[in-house]
Amino acid sequence: MTSKGVTVELVREGSAAEQAGLQKGDVITSYNGTPVRTANHLTNAIKGGKGKPEAVVHYQRGDGDIEQVTVASGPLGIQSKDIAPQAAPPSAKTNSNEPSSFWTKLIMFVATLILLLNIAGAVFSVMANLHLMTIVAAAESVLFGLFYYGVAWVLVRIWENSVVIRQQLSR
Repeated sequence: MTSKGVTVELVREGSAAEQAGLQKGDVITSYNGTPVRTANHLTNAIKGGKGKPEAVVHYQRGDGDIEQVTVASGPLGIQSKDIAPQAAPPSAKTNSNEPSSFWTKLIMFVATLILLLNIAGAVFSVMANLHLMTIVAAAESVLFGLFYYGVAWVLVRIWENSVVIRQQLSR
């Protein structure tokens, strides 16, 4: 006999639910001792557990007995047809401040292109004229290209890490 609760439709990869062994079809019946009958009950129970490192989840798999697992406190990383949008974990939400893969790749592509053009220009100018000043100018051009590439790389990493930090703080 299946208990009333929230039926898991999807377990997100790497989520607290996956790490605890919850599977599609499991029915969550309580979260940290709070009975779960609807998605709102689950959402409220998760919100009530903030600040605690772990939570105990009771669930039923198929017609078996109700079992218990310990999960990391916070969003479970599950999806159910009953789950309200606010119950989804922050990583599943679309964040307008999150760097798009397209934009970060474009920034790094442009920085790489600038670096390669500076190197090519330096090589051609040195091949055309082997004077000391030409060699110094070519080296300077390559160093500026490396500098632009380095700045772009650092900015992209800061942007990506700031998203991770904001997600961690919002939990």
